[in-house]
Amino acid sequence: MYKFLTIFIIFLSYFSVNTLLTECYSQENEFKTVVAEQGDGIYKILRKNGYDLSTYFDSFIKLNKDKIINENELIVGESYYLPPKYNTVRTDEEFYIDSLIKSQFKSVSDNKETADSVVLKEDFVESELLYTDTIITEDAQAESEFKVVIAQQGDGIFKILRENGYEPSIYLSNFIEINNEKTLNNNELIVGESYYLPEKHIPEKSDKHYDDYIHRETDITKWELRYADTIISNKLEGAMIYLISGHGGPDPGAIAKVDGHTISEDEYAYDICMRIARNIEEHGGKVVMIIKDPNNGIRDCRILPMDTDEYCYPNLTIPLNHMQRLVQRTNAVNDLYNKNKHLKYHRALEVHLDSRSTGTNLDVFFYHHTYSIAGRKFAMNIRNTFDEKYAIHQPNRGYSGTVSDRNLYVIRRTIPPAVLVELGNIQNPRDQRRFLDYKNRQALANWITEGIIKDYKMNQ
Repeated sequence: MYKFLTIFIIFLSYFSVNTLLTECYSQENEFKTVVAEQGDGIYKILRKNGYDLSTYFDSFIKLNKDKIINENELIVGESYYLPPKYNTVRTDEEFYIDSLIKSQFKSVSDNKETADSVVLKEDFVESELLYTDTIITEDAQAESEFKVVIAQQGDGIFKILRENGYEPSIYLSNFIEINNEKTLNNNELIVGESYYLPEKHIPEKSDKHYDDYIHRETDITKWELRYADTIISNKLEGAMIYLISGHGGPDPGAIAKVDGHTISEDEYAYDICMRIARNIEEHGGKVVMIIKDPNNGIRDCRILPMDTDEYCYPNLTIPLNHMQRLVQRTNAVNDLYNKNKHLKYHRALEVHLDSRSTGTNLDVFFYHHTYSIAGRKFAMNIRNTFDEKYAIHQPNRGYSGTVSDRNLYVIRRTIPPAVLVELGNIQNPRDQRRFLDYKNRQALANWITEGIIKDYKMNQ
């Protein structure tokens, strides 16, 4: 009898303590909720609501584990809890979150990790398609004020420095020095490893890198590489290319359904433009992305999630009005051209995907302005490159891509000769293979780059 009474008292005490904990947490740490919209992922929701990704990513998953599907995808229209924010980074964050979940949902994972040891695994990165994003956080254990980045798939030292606003020629040796125990052969980085960023400083005039610093701040033609890690040839030395990925911001362009996912023209056009930009720099040319996305670089995934955070060079919000968008990007090209007239070769390339009936299969085709002789030659050189490549790689296929004139605003009003390229029909399953597979997106970028090189040589 006494034994039963003792067990009952222990159970009653445990229930009372849990009830008290639940009341305390529910009063002081109420969870805010957000509703997932089309194109939202965990990273995007956390960023939109002002959360540090590396600190709160695991917490978000723990709070919402019953409402997250296939590799951390969110359900459109579903409500998700946002984790409570801390004033400082806590080493006991996982324990704290676990306690909140236990009190609110009566279930919790037993896996405990400290906040400073949370590393985004590659499968998380792949699911959110952030292959070239660099995530900045603060190391809770660091004795210095160094910021820390987590190396993502495809990151190199040059790329990490550039994406975080560092001049590689100035800071490369500093980066290697403070991370010498975490770099591999030839200074390669380890995916998922944390690396310190060096302290920024303004070089003295006597410093050999002073001119590099001044040029980067004042003259786009003297900037260090932004998209490529190395220069492999000088085939485009002296060339300036302006890349305009179609649509962006509030306008996704053409959309289609693929395997239950909604895909949009602007995301694939942007990814291909990024690949072209990298190629151009590798061959010694200068390139400016007129439309930029602050979160997305080159992505090797099949489905590229939609977002609306693209902006127009240099840092302009893309307007909703169609005509204003065209004027904005045209002005951006012309302003850059006027600042860099000393370069001997300028071309603008606008990249789109077409949208027609599902059964319509299209080859890559090109438009130039009616009265632009240089524009027509530019289009023909890229088109002929496609013809040559298909003859080599798919000799029985044939290629029917066309070059024609059209009175489109951007290619009409840009000062440098301009071409608009349509890469295929986003609704057609056969054409979709051309840009859903990242290797095909890279092939498109390579062939277009070879056409640009061919046109450049003809104009020397």
